[in-house]
Amino acid sequence: MITDKPVVVVRWNDAQSSATKVYTENDPSYHAPVIMETLGWLMRDDETGVSIMNEVFAEDGTKNYRGHTFVPRALVISVTPYRVPKLRRLHAHRHPDIPSAG
Repeated sequence: MITDKPVVVVRWNDAQSSATKVYTENDPSYHAPVIMETLGWLMRDDETGVSIMNEVFAEDGTKNYRGHTFVPRALVISVTPYRVPKLRRLHAHRHPDIPSAG
C-alpha cells in the first residue's frame, strides 16, 4: 500500500441550487442542505474542517495525492473510519468466465 493514511467517510451538509427545477413557495425542500457522503484518505481533521483525497500515487519516492475535497467544520456531520476489505486474488483457472492463458 502506498499510503498509511486512514480511509474515512465524511458525511456533510452541502449547499444546493437549481436553475431548472420549479418550486412552490410552500415547498420546504428548497430551504435545506443536501446531505453528502464522501469517501477518501483523511489528510486533516481539525477545527477548520476536514480534507480528504480520493487518489494516491508514488512518483520518484514521493507520495502524491489528488482529488481533494475540503469540508468546513460547520458543515461536517460525521467522520467515520472505513475498513478497506482485503482483496483476494482471482485465479483464472478457477473461474469459469475467464479463459486460461496459454
